[in-house]
Formats: sequence, structure tokens, C-alpha cells
Amino acid sequence: MNRFYKPRDSKHPWPGRTYIGPASTDSEKGRRRIGPFAFDGPEDSPVAKLKKVYIDSLAVVDGLRGKREETEATRRFTPLGVTEALGEVALTDSLPALRRARTVVEKVKADIAAKAASLTLPKPSDEERKEQEEIRSAMRAMNPGQREEFLKANRQTPAVAAAIAGAIPALSGLHPSVHKAIVNEQLERHHGETIGELRDLDEVVVTAERVVTAARDELRETIGCERGIFDQIAKAAEANNGELPFRVETQLHDGKPVDVCRVYDFEARRWRDAKPEEIKSSVAA
Repeated sequence: MNRFYKPRDSKHPWPGRTYIGPASTDSEKGRRRIGPFAFDGPEDSPVAKLKKVYIDSLAVVDGLRGKREETEATRRFTPLGVTEALGEVALTDSLPALRRARTVVEKVKADIAAKAASLTLPKPSDEERKEQEEIRSAMRAMNPGQREEFLKANRQTPAVAAAIAGAIPALSGLHPSVHKAIVNEQLERHHGETIGELRDLDEVVVTAERVVTAARDELRETIGCERGIFDQIAKAAEANNGELPFRVETQLHDGKPVDVCRVYDFEARRWRDAKPEEIKSSVAA
């Protein structure tokens, strides 16, 4: 069982829901299955951050859906007008929030990969190194059939496994795929607890990432626009990892059309001309 799994009870229900979508019951069509967030961890831990990503992503979807219902209820907008109004909300609020959520997921994934890559096997002593060289030399001298039988009989022997894992495949006469499997077995033997924790954390990442992806698709359907238009909105909203919605407008200066970079000021709740450093940051993103 995943070490981050949190049992569910009446006092501590799992956050989230089984499906994401506009339908009112799980049996209706048009819903994406996501599953609740059945994990928990200390404050500021990767699991706690992923839990917030999960909850915030659902809140983004619910917020835009509520905005659509509110806009339609006024009966002041045509279907196109509703889409335009929702597109502006998605550009300046919903999509940037989801991009920031995905950035958290990507950071946790990168940390997992970095920690896994940092795991190494212990260096042998001089005596152990000499013994390992002798084992590899003996294996190279065997024909393929003998080597296979030797490996079957001695794969779990610490000295043999260490000798194989401690050098390139050619020095033990093994196929690279077999060699890699034995290296992984050795890493598991020496770092089993850490590897297990990373594996469990990766499962939590998958749960959070699934809802972020589903939420983004839900935004497009809630807005009610085709994918090409949505992608244009998203490109501006997600620039600089969602920290600064960014777009290019064509304006007339001295009667000539000029492309002007604009950013959305969250505090002032308005678009303004971008500063040079903001343009550079958005282009790099």
C-alpha cells in the first residue's frame, strides 16, 4: 500500500470527487473520471503541495462553470458573448492558475527524477574490488550457456551481483538489458526505502497531474470555443508559467500598425504595456 495513503472515514473524507464535468450524477455522459485524492502528508511536503494542486484545479473548473451560469442568467449575452466573457476570465484567471498548478507538479516530478538519479552503489574496498574483477573475468571466459546457468545460480549472491553491477556489461559478458536489471536490483537492495518512497510519491503525482489535465480540458468546454481559439487564449494565459498573462496587440502609432506586448496586471485588474524584462521573461517561457 502507498505509504502516503490516508484511510477515509466520516471525520476525514477524501477531498475531491470521482468525476470532473458538468453532469449532476456519476452515471451521466460527458464526465472525465479523476478519482478523489486519497493521500496526505505534512504541511509543505510534496504530498501536501500536490493535494493543494488537486483541490485548486477543481476549484478553477467550478469557478469558471459558476461564472458561465451567472453570465447566462443575466440573459444579456448571445452565446458568442458568453464565450467571449468566459474567455477573458480564463485568460486572466483560470488558465494562469492551472498553469501554476502544473508548475508545482512538474517541480515535484523533477525532484523525484533528481533524487532517483542521485542514488549510487557503494564503492568496494580494495579487497572487494579484486574479488569482483575475478568474478567478471570468470564470467567472460564462460560460453553463453554456462554464463546463463551461472547467473541463475548466483544472481542473488551479494558478491556476484555487486561484481556485475560495478562495471560495464561487457566486462561480465552480459546483455545490457540483463546488466541494467541487476543494477536496479542492487540499487533496490541498498536504497529500497528511498526508492519505495519515490515510487509512492510518483503515484501521488499521477493523481494530481490527471486532474490538472482534465481541468484544462473542462475549461475549454465550459468556455464553448474550438480548440484553435482556446490554444491561442492558453498561450497568452500560460506564459511565464501562468505568473503573467501575456499577449501581443496590434495598435496604430502615427497611423502605422505596431505590435505591442501587453500583460495583465492582477492587482489593477487591467491590461497594460509590458516592461522589457517582462517581455524577455515571457518569450523565454
